[in-house]
Amino acid sequence: AVTRNSQAPACEISIFPAALLLDPFAGSATLAVAKMATSEYDLKTSAHRLPTSVLIIEDDAAVAEVIRRTMQIMRIPTVSAATTNEALRELTEGTFDAIVVDWGMVKRSTRLSEMLSMVEQRVRILFTSGSPAEEFSREFGQAKAFIQKPFFPEELAAAVAELLAMLPDERPR
Repeated sequence: AVTRNSQAPACEISIFPAALLLDPFAGSATLAVAKMATSEYDLKTSAHRLPTSVLIIEDDAAVAEVIRRTMQIMRIPTVSAATTNEALRELTEGTFDAIVVDWGMVKRSTRLSEMLSMVEQRVRILFTSGSPAEEFSREFGQAKAFIQKPFFPEELAAAVAELLAMLPDERPR
């Protein structure tokens, strides 16, 4: 099912950089003040670059929830697609500035792979996978953004922040 998250996050974030701690089993998100060693991106001074929406393409509900909650804490609205057909529909009908996508789903669907290739010039894409980074690099080199599962929410936040830093200030809709 497609899940839309356009509501404001439950917690207020005022201190950056910070590490996000999310316990998907407890169902609660907390913010712990700490340095984000993996990113120099400063969300506080670059808030104007936050996207209007991130598409999450993930067939594992628990992983999708961690991604969604991390984006919620970052104040980024999301749309989630758990199947290839949902993803294709959202890519056709929606407008997104960034996509977080399970590489396994892309490998299993030529249509999804082709659609992502068509939108990658205007949308930043972060691939996730349980496969080793070396396997992903053999296929794509260093040209694509990648994060290996399992990942901590703060690692995901840093990876997304790096992607968003690459967005131009003014981008077509």
